Amino acid sequence: MRYLLFVIVLCFSLSSCINPDDIKNGSSLKVKEGRNILYSNQKEIIKVKRTIYILENEVFDGKNKVYLWEGSGKCNQTEGQSPIFIMRSNSTLKNVYISNSPEGVHIKGDNVKIDNIVNLDVCEDAISTSIRGNFVGIKIFNSTFMNCGDKAIQINKGVDVEIVNNKFINCHIPIRVTVADNVKVENNYATGGCKHFINNGPRVKNLNVKNNDASCNNLSYSRDDGSVSDLNYNWINHKRKLNISNNR
Repeated sequence: MRYLLFVIVLCFSLSSCINPDDIKNGSSLKVKEGRNILYSNQKEIIKVKRTIYILENEVFDGKNKVYLWEGSGKCNQTEGQSPIFIMRSNSTLKNVYISNSPEGVHIKGDNVKIDNIVNLDVCEDAISTSIRGNFVGIKIFNSTFMNCGDKAIQINKGVDVEIVNNKFINCHIPIRVTVADNVKVENNYATGGCKHFINNGPRVKNLNVKNNDASCNNLSYSRDDGSVSDLNYNWINHKRKLNISNNR
């Protein structure tokens, strides 16, 4: 019944009634299945009261279960609340539903990969990097983001960023990139009253946007944020050289 109400509300919020699971982009995990687990299947729900740290070189496989945040904070636009996951360098997060997490996933390292996740109800942001530091090698693939009051993906600082084959349903601003170099946004889908598909600042270099299907009011909008520091290119070039050496 609750899933039916969710679909009805979604229909009213979109220009036409769209079943998120009928859209080819995004996660292979079904939104309907995630809702069913959340409201009826306790065995597939992992209740989380404290942030889960995905350590360096760790692959965290959620095995298609719903990770439900029950810690402190509220699902609103308050800044500085707790994330459900923090990802360190060379880590991977995959095959997971996320629900009710105030701050979603925080990236705090290099060479981080997020693949095949569904955020059933984005609170503040679903995925974000800090306003300080240099985060080289961020990949966000094959994921679905539902009902974002503000942003889904917030790249405050990032280098060599790939946002590919995701879908954003009823998200105000699907993607925001503030200070970054070499960003690829490709083969994503967005619909449902989005204001801007990409909000990117003037300090974003080499932004490559192609083959996206976004029925937003505007494709992109440029707005800078003075609270975000600039990139340290000496450090970035050092990390790039390490990555090339490690991949040989």
